[in-house]
Amino acid sequence: MKILDRHLIKNFLFFLFAGTLLFIFIFLIVDMSDNLTSYIEGGRSAKEIFFIYLYQIPSLIILLFPIGGLVALFFTVGLMVKNNELTAVKAAGISMYRFMIPIFLLVLALSTILFPFNETAVVKSNKRYREIKEHEIFALVNARDFIVFQDKQTLFKGEFFSMKTKKLTKPELYFFGKDGKIKRQIRAESGFFNDGIWYFENASDIILSEGQEKIDESKTMDLTGILKINPAEILVDRENTDIYPIKSILNTIESIKKSGYEYRKHSTEIAYRFYYLLINLIIILIGSSFVINIKNTGIAFGLSLSILISFIYWGFLQGFRSAAESGSGSAFLLLLIPNILFMALGSVLFIYARK
Repeated sequence: MKILDRHLIKNFLFFLFAGTLLFIFIFLIVDMSDNLTSYIEGGRSAKEIFFIYLYQIPSLIILLFPIGGLVALFFTVGLMVKNNELTAVKAAGISMYRFMIPIFLLVLALSTILFPFNETAVVKSNKRYREIKEHEIFALVNARDFIVFQDKQTLFKGEFFSMKTKKLTKPELYFFGKDGKIKRQIRAESGFFNDGIWYFENASDIILSEGQEKIDESKTMDLTGILKINPAEILVDRENTDIYPIKSILNTIESIKKSGYEYRKHSTEIAYRFYYLLINLIIILIGSSFVINIKNTGIAFGLSLSILISFIYWGFLQGFRSAAESGSGSAFLLLLIPNILFMALGSVLFIYARK
């Protein structure tokens, strides 16, 4: 059995690598045919274009690994059928359940490895890809025209903040009442953060009450107990999720919670990344349901039907993902539904195919 397992794993890895590489190549060629002309006409240098495509590869590995695994499964078993090896396996009394165990364990191991790969190489390459393509720096050390909510009633904004010097330009604080109207406003020419405390320089403290204004001027205003925002929170990108690891997304969620605003997109991204391992297993399980009868159905029919079911499964996943992002329920629970449904479907098909 060890010889059979090694033989199966060796062939599967070869076809997995070759298939995934082929799909990545096709994807990039299609993208080039659609966008290369616009990149050139837009004045992109050859170096920029090269890196635009280079930085797409890690995310494409994550995206195309499931379909690459499905193709590898069919070609691995198809080769064994061609060489009459599968017939010998069945003649030796080896169960199809036992026959598929090395593939399932290998996919599980590779998916586990891809999780930290996604948290490191993929998010970094996504960030660099976006920076080059969109001419925007996401690894911020400065913030321009920033707006941060300390809580539902307190808004902090400014024209410029340097993380290096901890200095502010044109900072403003707004305090809102329950009716949504501004009750107090603090404006300053500049400010800085020192020893855990914010200070505003040349500040005006304006209190609005029943249509009247009370203004206090201060050369240096100590904001202890008033402004509690950490400097790092100013630099948090609250819109993009694919360019940050889970740890950074969790920090963003904590920052958003203070403002009372929604963070469904961020929690959905975390849930989806954790379910990636299960997604790969389910797609291989679906393929296994057809591959064990490949001698009767043929590679083309079995692979086509497996891909069709896998794309339906993918569509369900994206639908439930959108539902989670729109606030229809818990992201972990909603994304669990299509996984349970298609895990059950794959299991039933596998048992039926074996019979």
